[in-house]
Amino acid sequence: MSPALARVQKSQKRSYFGPKKSLSLSFWNAYWNLISNAIHSRVHMKNIGPLKRSDGSLVVADDEKARLMNSHFALVGEKLGKEKCQNAMDIFDEPPPLVEITISSQSLGEKVNSLGTNKSLGPDSISRKLIKLAGNAIVPSLVSLYHESIKCRAVYSDWKIARLTPIYKKDDETDCGNYRPVSLLSVPSKIMESEVNDTLVRHVLKDNNLVSNKQWAYRTDYSTELLLTHLTETWRTAIDSGKAVAVAFIDFKKAFDGVSHDILEMKLNRDFGITVLNGVKSERSRVSFGIPQGSVLGPTLFTLFTNDLPASVSSGYLYMYADDTTAYCIGETIHPFHKWRCTRKTWAE
Repeated sequence: MSPALARVQKSQKRSYFGPKKSLSLSFWNAYWNLISNAIHSRVHMKNIGPLKRSDGSLVVADDEKARLMNSHFALVGEKLGKEKCQNAMDIFDEPPPLVEITISSQSLGEKVNSLGTNKSLGPDSISRKLIKLAGNAIVPSLVSLYHESIKCRAVYSDWKIARLTPIYKKDDETDCGNYRPVSLLSVPSKIMESEVNDTLVRHVLKDNNLVSNKQWAYRTDYSTELLLTHLTETWRTAIDSGKAVAVAFIDFKKAFDGVSHDILEMKLNRDFGITVLNGVKSERSRVSFGIPQGSVLGPTLFTLFTNDLPASVSSGYLYMYADDTTAYCIGETIHPFHKWRCTRKTWAE
């Protein structure tokens, strides 16, 4: 599907759903909550039951369960890093440097006024509702705070603290590894993250086109639907021509948790011209691996971290939408795909 056709599709969707906006917001919220609860009835667990220690014994006291979860989430990325060697692909063209982070009063005002007020508080207990009620009056203070942080090349220590909420995923509920850590962060910090994220996306995608054309996330006129259409049409054409198509849908194990800060910093500087400072702390433990799930910058940083993955595939094709990854090869037989499976270790293992 061409970008022009995609714009027509979006226009038709707006025309169809536009009249339905007359229904109250509470109606739509209730409707989607009903659907979500029916599909994910076990995701929103309020209480976590007993958890297993490394020796197999059970922890039942809430304070000890909290310490066990915190220790697991702080160390899981480091353990994953010891299990695999992450190699970075060579990039020969030196990228243009990111000169400055832009903090716009107008953009900040829009973000403050559009804050959702139904989300949980961060570790500093600063209310979204309070910031939104302050509106444009608080923008100059935020601009001053953010400029000082950028000038000093440091993040305020309280903004490095996250309140982790373990979300159960599947399988054994006593295993800490079956929970996904969602970070509740300071609201002023997330607003600044959003401004930094806008600058990064503009630098790597809009101004300099530094991201692989096999990565379809964060691009104007690109979508998951377009990628799905592109892939299925490619495969259908190959099959109609009598060729064999082999496809692998890749699910990264603890994708965000396994990101090495050292490798991420190296890739940002080498591949994208971005200089960063390392060091992220949880409330009790130092974290040297992983990107907080729940942060604004997380998906963008993961996309940049994996940007060289498509180039590591020499005997097939690999497309990504953020961390959703599809690898395939086309040939007279599926032998080329077997070769790709044998050589994929250059990046991931």
